[in-house]
Amino acid sequence: MSRLLKESKRYGANMKRLHPLVKAHFDNINRKGQIPAVRNDLPAVREEKQFKSLEDWKYTVGDKVMIVKGALKGTVTSIIRTQKETNGFMLEDGPTKEVVIPPNYWLQSESSHVVEYPKVVTSEYFKLVGTIKDETSGESRQIAANDVVFRGKYWDEDYKKMMPYRCIKNKEEYIIPWPRPDKPEDDKFCTEEAVALERTYEPVSIFESDIPSDLNLRDPLAKRKSRFERKQQLLTKKDLKLLQSPAMPYSDTKKAFFRERAEIRSKQITEMSAEVADFIGKRVADHLNKIKDPYMWQYIKKVSGDRKKR
Repeated sequence: MSRLLKESKRYGANMKRLHPLVKAHFDNINRKGQIPAVRNDLPAVREEKQFKSLEDWKYTVGDKVMIVKGALKGTVTSIIRTQKETNGFMLEDGPTKEVVIPPNYWLQSESSHVVEYPKVVTSEYFKLVGTIKDETSGESRQIAANDVVFRGKYWDEDYKKMMPYRCIKNKEEYIIPWPRPDKPEDDKFCTEEAVALERTYEPVSIFESDIPSDLNLRDPLAKRKSRFERKQQLLTKKDLKLLQSPAMPYSDTKKAFFRERAEIRSKQITEMSAEVADFIGKRVADHLNKIKDPYMWQYIKKVSGDRKKR
């Protein structure tokens, strides 16, 4: 799989390296091939510029905001969804558009294939609405923050993680809390948190265990023994058959060739007889007696081991 991805990166077109005009041309072709219901209202953002943390988004689903642009200016609504590809937001009572839904996306409650779909807007389209308490009068009132900053973090029990303090810019003494997430509903198969955290066993002593010695308790993290260990490492005929390689079937021609080769090997001479040794020795002696060069005789005596001093 990694090799396939490597090859696709090698031969595929890298859109990041294209000229902006060429990239816009390909984006326009891609946009024409999409149905209006799935087209993005905002241009796509490059991956390295997409929002990832809460500090990047500043706002999240459930936040109460006030629209400051367009025909719905002054409307107080809430965020219902975020779009990672465009760093955009969808508002509950925000601007909408009419789109045609394909038949495979129709619902039983819909009476028309034309529906009002919320538009995706940026954070410049609205301001965050928070509730603050007046220290002098003690009354609570809502204000719209132009921008927010983050100062420090705290443990949020609902989100089960560290969350940054969201303060109003230039008025950091006012903190706008994060919206509370929807609590998950437990079904009949869930166990309550208090019951799951309840300790049901405490050892009496670290030296003596109150667990009966004849009670067999298996460690759930221990490796289970194989079937060979459970059978005292005894191999059956079936196991031996599986461990042996199957015999390859040979044709009649191949078998005849094997018999012929075995017959030839059986007729080969492996030990030299006395007659053959005498015959070879006589031929070698006759050849040496014909040599008359003294230097050759000296060499023959040297290599033969005859090093007697003269």
